[in-house]
Order: sequence, then C-alpha cells, then structure tokens
Amino acid sequence: MTNDELERKRIEIISKAWTDDSFKEKLLSDPVATLKAEGVELPAGLQVRMVENTENVFHFVLPLMPKELTNEDLDQVAGGVGRLHTSSIQMSDAAGVLGGLIHNNNGC
Repeated sequence: MTNDELERKRIEIISKAWTDDSFKEKLLSDPVATLKAEGVELPAGLQVRMVENTENVFHFVLPLMPKELTNEDLDQVAGGVGRLHTSSIQMSDAAGVLGGLIHNNNGC
C-alpha cells in the first residue's frame, strides 16, 4: 500500500470505530486480527497495541527513531523546523492538549 492508501485506510478504520461500538471493541481487544480483517497487511509477529484517547488522557506516541539520522535531520529537529509525522497523533486532540507545542510545517 502507498502512504496515501494507508492514510485513507487509517481514516476509514477510525471512522468505523467511532460509529460502530462492536467494531471498536474488537479493534481494542484484538487489533491485529481486526486490522487484517479490514485489509491492512501486517508483518508476521508484529504486536499492535490499540489505545483510545479520552477527555482526560492523551497518548503521545514516540515514533521509532530512524536507524540513521543525517546531521541535517538533527539540525532541523533541534531548530524546530523538522517534520513531525502525525500518523499516531490526532491533531485535533493534540491542539487541545498541547496547545501550540506541536508545530507541523509540512502538512503531515
């Protein structure tokens, strides 16, 4: 799947979880099987932990650090102009919880 296809699938799954309590419960209790049933290809042995934000709890996921970062990558992060990939962060929640802390100059 391309990144665009994965993003569309992610939005589809979130929308379904928001409108179908039974699906949401399956997604939370057995995310691997539920994601596979929705057509998401996962590597064998991959563990998936599905969590849900609440009004009082916001999960901020630290992405896996790339194996190699260039000096330019590090400079961008340190200077505050690097990209923050938000596939695990709902920006509407982040805006309320973190205020202006998260700055995304790339539209990700």
